[in-house]
Amino acid sequence: MRHRIFFRVLIAYLAVVCACVLLVGFPLHFVFQRDYVANAASAFEEQVTRLGAGLTTAIEGEDRPQLDALCARLNARFEGRVTVLSPGGETLGESIGALCIEEANPECVDIIRSGVSGEEGGAAPLARTVILNAPVRPGLPYSAVMRLALPLDPMYEQLRTVHLLLVAGAVGAGGLAVGIGFMLSHGIARPLSQMTRVAENIAAGDFQSPVSVRGRGEIGRLADAINVMRSSLATSVRTLADERNQILAIVENMSEGVLALGPDGKVELFNRAIEEMVPLPGRLRNGATLQELGADPRLVNCVREARETGQLAMTELGSFEAGEQVVAVVVSQVAEDNLLAEGHGIVLVAHDITGARRIESMGRELVANASHELRTPLAAISSTAETLLNTSTPRDRQGREFLEVIVRQAERLRKTIANTLELSRIDAMAGSLKAEPLDAAYLVEDVAEAFAGQVESKEQRLEISVPVDLPPVEGDRNMLSLALRNLVANAVRYTPAGGRTWVRALRDDDHVVFEVEDTGPGISAEDRPRVFDRFFRGRNAVEGAEEGAGLGLSIVKRVAEAHGGGVTLRTPDGSGSVFALRVPASQAKPMEQAAGVGNRS
Repeated sequence: MRHRIFFRVLIAYLAVVCACVLLVGFPLHFVFQRDYVANAASAFEEQVTRLGAGLTTAIEGEDRPQLDALCARLNARFEGRVTVLSPGGETLGESIGALCIEEANPECVDIIRSGVSGEEGGAAPLARTVILNAPVRPGLPYSAVMRLALPLDPMYEQLRTVHLLLVAGAVGAGGLAVGIGFMLSHGIARPLSQMTRVAENIAAGDFQSPVSVRGRGEIGRLADAINVMRSSLATSVRTLADERNQILAIVENMSEGVLALGPDGKVELFNRAIEEMVPLPGRLRNGATLQELGADPRLVNCVREARETGQLAMTELGSFEAGEQVVAVVVSQVAEDNLLAEGHGIVLVAHDITGARRIESMGRELVANASHELRTPLAAISSTAETLLNTSTPRDRQGREFLEVIVRQAERLRKTIANTLELSRIDAMAGSLKAEPLDAAYLVEDVAEAFAGQVESKEQRLEISVPVDLPPVEGDRNMLSLALRNLVANAVRYTPAGGRTWVRALRDDDHVVFEVEDTGPGISAEDRPRVFDRFFRGRNAVEGAEEGAGLGLSIVKRVAEAHGGGVTLRTPDGSGSVFALRVPASQAKPMEQAAGVGNRS
């Protein structure tokens, strides 16, 4: 690097020297020539003016020898060629003629004069000359013109001398530039070379080599700054390394499986637990993508969803019913300042929930078995209470009230047991649904017919709406009908007299959505997160004294999940409720709509 800086500085200095020589040389050449010609012209005009009287007399007397002599006199200073031209352009005299006569033999004078006098328009100018003209009588009517062919060779000789001086100065300046280059190489290039090596060592992770340059100038301050930066980076790297090692140790010993993906989707970090929980056809390794490892498509889609939305995404792998390990995977996006990745990486956390699913299965089996066993004694209690109620006398008022409570609560318990058994049945059939294309209009119309009498008795209105081109849904007829009935039953139950319930079927991409909307009191914000939990009854349900076990919406949710769909709740304008049951549409063509689909009151 030191040699590169030296040559760059040297070339720069030499370029400056050459540029200065050129900038001085070219203008000097033209200025020198201009001044030389201007001075010669001024001197020539002065001499012509001074000899004007003699020239006028010789011209008027057509005295050629006198004119030649005067021309030679005028040319003595300039060593060029002076010619006298008439108004018509004829040569009246010239300096060369006088010179030739002066140097010739006497017997040749007449021949020379005859030859000279025969020239027309003046002799050809000398090589590399400048022609200068001056009138014989300045300011007076034109009589003749004195022409000087001024040679430029003397000027070029002087310029040659100047050029030699410039070249000598350029050579001297070049030598000075080389010396300065050596000085700069020692004073700048050497410290910079050392600082460059230290910076490269820092980039490679070596923080042990300091910069030994000392000084108070910019180079010294730069060296001090690099040394401070080296120490700070060394401390920061050690701290980060310690923290990373702690994090890796914690992650490695976590019971939950952890897998970190970089912004490019490649594995950057994982622990042993994730290898045991998430089965992968390929060996889990850093630098591989989930697709290359053959990960479950549900897991790949979950990662894609978290990356696109920036929100938590969850999925569940394995089936407890099939005797497999059940793993819940939570996928989240990594912040930009996280150490695991630059940019938006992804972290997967896997939890083994096989035990929880086992407990849930045992609980469902216990409830189902208990419910099944309670049906027989409950039927006996109900029938006995009804018999006693029918045979009791009107005067036994208190006894009749007790019997009515028994009958009413027995019926409520019977419905709870029926719903519990229905939930168990749905759970058992979730993995083996007998799905078939079903007409959405028929399902809606069937539900409307089932609740027609109840709606009329409560002085309500029930309206249904199904588009003509709605595709059929793919599902189990009895289960979907049960889910719709539960939604409509809730709407009719909590809607006051004079209220209205709407049942609609809509298309949403490759799904069909059944919406049930009512004008009831709605569901409070506190109850909405738990509204689909089993045995949960909202505040409005309790205050309304409507009997129920809180299993209807749980059944709806389980039916939707069993069909690969879902159910949502929204409360528009703070009153009423809208439940939306989302079910996959069938690939079959739309069926002929059932008669009477439209509005029903």
